[in-house]
Amino acid sequence: MPPQESYSEQKEETKPFIEAFAKDRLPKLLGYLNRAVAFGSKPLTATAVSAAATPPTEAPAAAESVGPYLFGRSTPCYADFALAHALTRSRSQFPAAVEALSQGTTGGGEGSTGEGLAALEALEAALMQRERVAAYVASDRRAAFAEDSMM
Repeated sequence: MPPQESYSEQKEETKPFIEAFAKDRLPKLLGYLNRAVAFGSKPLTATAVSAAATPPTEAPAAAESVGPYLFGRSTPCYADFALAHALTRSRSQFPAAVEALSQGTTGGGEGSTGEGLAALEALEAALMQRERVAAYVASDRRAAFAEDSMM
């Protein structure tokens, strides 16, 4: 099929690639994002920063997280919204695959832990509980997702 054909004209030809993405790539992507959120949810301390530069001589003291967002922040940043959007959009486009991942019932291939998407879902839930975010999501200002795009 020529590349200048429209999406609707190429739909049938793309089905195997979409299925392969949902089966192989999506679990890796969401698994990676979940691990990044789980790691990034820890507070950023001077100990953690210096540990990146030099190996620790003793185990650092456990720090309590002060908020549900990346680096233990109590307010979200752009990255928090981008990560939550990736989960929300993936759930919209591939509901069965994301549900299986969420419950940890699919392996996810290389690099997957099979632990579900708890950290990513907790981040999404924390954002959706914010008053202005909840109002926006419930309003008609929020555009519906296109059914043929991850945007």
